[in-house]
Order: sequence, then C-alpha cells, then structure tokens
Amino acid sequence: MKHISLIALAVAFLPGLAMAATATGTGDAKAKIVNPVEVTETQDLNFGTMLGKANTVTVSSSGTRTASDNSGLVTDSNKPTAGVFQVSGPNNQPITVSLPANTTVSSSTNSMTISGFNSPQSGSQSLDNAGKLTINIGADLGVTEGQAAGDYAGSYTITVTY
Repeated sequence: MKHISLIALAVAFLPGLAMAATATGTGDAKAKIVNPVEVTETQDLNFGTMLGKANTVTVSSSGTRTASDNSGLVTDSNKPTAGVFQVSGPNNQPITVSLPANTTVSSSTNSMTISGFNSPQSGSQSLDNAGKLTINIGADLGVTEGQAAGDYAGSYTITVTY
C-alpha cells in the first residue's frame, strides 16, 4: 500500500504528468464601410422684400411668408422661398438632422437675426431607397424699427449625423 500512495503522490506533483483538457473556439469579425452623406443646398432661404420697420417675418418650411405686421411686406420679383437641402448617401441610411439656433444676415455694418429655424425633417430620419432626402427649412427674421435699406446676406449650417 505504501508504494501505491507514493506513486499517486508523485504523479500529482510532477509537472507534465498531469493531463489537462483544452478547447478552442473561432469567432467571426465583420465591418461595413459606407460613403459619407452629402448635403447640398438647392434653394436659398429668402425672406423677400420688406420695409425697415419693426416686424417678425416668417417663411415656413413650405415657403409661405407671413409677418407680425403684414403692412411691412412688399410684393415684388424678390419672391420668398423656404431653404431646401438635398441629402444623399447610402440607401435607407438612418440620419439625424439638426438645425441652427440662429444666425445673422448683414448689409455693410447693419445686421438682422434669423431664429426659429424649423423643418418637418429635423430629428431622426432615414434616407429613402435611392439614398435621398429633401430637407425644407423655414425660419423667422427679426426686423428692427428703422432697419437700414440694403441687400442682407448671411449663411446658416444644418448638420446631418449618421
């Protein structure tokens, strides 16, 4: 009996004599590359022509112009229009459209603030089956009493995240 116990003890403590079981597994790895989306302005946001008197002029995302004082609006060849952007990218790509809080338009040293940017396409959207989405933009223009005459221009940025 003594010999069997010593042999069992020797086997337990000798490296390499004890048997170990191992197993392996293989996993898959994937990646997808998409082309970046492109955002192109296809129509300016244009508030049209108005008098330099206190007013808030609104152009809706459908291009309709209204004002807090309609007597300040002038009808001429400078037609009001909603801003329009075309987004293109991968088919059915989920995106998020963000609009600016405000921006400024200027003529020489004079300026006006555009605020209240809005669009039915803001927030979570998806490009269509052809990888396209049209974004219509409306906003409010603040005109102050005695606003200087001139052609006012500026820019604004929408952000498309995907």
